[in-house]
Amino acid sequence: MKKFKTAISLTLMATLGGTLLAPTPTNAEWVQNPIGVPRAPGCDPGYSWQKIGVRYQCVTPQPTCAYGFASGPVWTGTAWNYSCNVPPAPSCPSGYDQAAAPSWNGSAWVGQQCTPRAQTQTPSDPEAICAAHASASPPAGIKMGPLTRKLKFNSYAGPATQYYHDNSPGPYWEVGGQSGTNWVVMCAFVNATGDWVPQANQPYYVTPNIPYTDPGGG
Repeated sequence: MKKFKTAISLTLMATLGGTLLAPTPTNAEWVQNPIGVPRAPGCDPGYSWQKIGVRYQCVTPQPTCAYGFASGPVWTGTAWNYSCNVPPAPSCPSGYDQAAAPSWNGSAWVGQQCTPRAQTQTPSDPEAICAAHASASPPAGIKMGPLTRKLKFNSYAGPATQYYHDNSPGPYWEVGGQSGTNWVVMCAFVNATGDWVPQANQPYYVTPNIPYTDPGGG
């Protein structure tokens, strides 16, 4: 029994020893680059590997369009074939109307014409200007009452508007047996510019707010 066991053990050792010592050819490149991931060659300067469809190709960087692509991009083998959407047409700035529409010349919008819009009202704040003037002008200290009426007229500087503020509280006054502390303030401005009307058109006046008396005594 001892000899039989020894014979088998020697046989196994010989077999295992032959297996362990058998030379195995080794490819160093396979070790560095596993199967299924081949090492790609380099691309020319300015090109890089990109997946186009189901293939990888050396191509230049893909283009971009500021307003998106109208067509493409498609790689032709040497260049990208594409077209870009046209940018939105420009609009006239605030306060201007379009007199001529722009047209696209293939690279830019050209030919647009804008004209200033006609002013239809005083661009400044007439009530604030009038209030500041009334407070500082003789008789100083009048505080503006509510705007009671606006009258349109043609001044020497063009269409204008008179702004009336009745019942504006201020200094005490006496006129013809009547008295009070309320005043009428009027300021007139040119509609197109917001400037005071010329002196010949009386840009400002203030007068006591004398209550109306019915001549019939009613």
